[in-house]
Amino acid sequence: MDQATERIESLKAGWVGAVATAIEFVAASALQVLAHLPATNGTAANGIEHWMQPETLGSAAIAVLSGGLFGITYRYVVRTDSNLQLQAGAVGAFGLVRGLGQIEATWATSPYWLTGIRLLASLLMFATAALLLNWSMRQGWIKRFEES
Repeated sequence: MDQATERIESLKAGWVGAVATAIEFVAASALQVLAHLPATNGTAANGIEHWMQPETLGSAAIAVLSGGLFGITYRYVVRTDSNLQLQAGAVGAFGLVRGLGQIEATWATSPYWLTGIRLLASLLMFATAALLLNWSMRQGWIKRFEES
């Protein structure tokens, strides 16, 4: 495969990774809003306010960017073999870096159980992206990276 085609395939992998993490981020944020509705007397306005906060929008942008970078990197990591340790290692590395970064940023202000949930959510986010990327590669929509 020539270099231009490789770049296009990497962009497609980045796009799939970004979309997968965006979907996962929206789902996790929706669960967070639903968990807080009883404390706010169930008003939908509080849920809408959550989505419009700069912190939420910034977190969404970071999640999508991270997912895009994950998709590109994942394509190069897994290459043409189906080594589950490589796949799990890529998911673990990205998930731990994102999750531990969130824990470090909120360590003093969040309960310990919430930090664990953030870490699990980050791991789940990249695991979802990996599943979607593997599926896309099996369908032939994204070509695996082949060493030249």
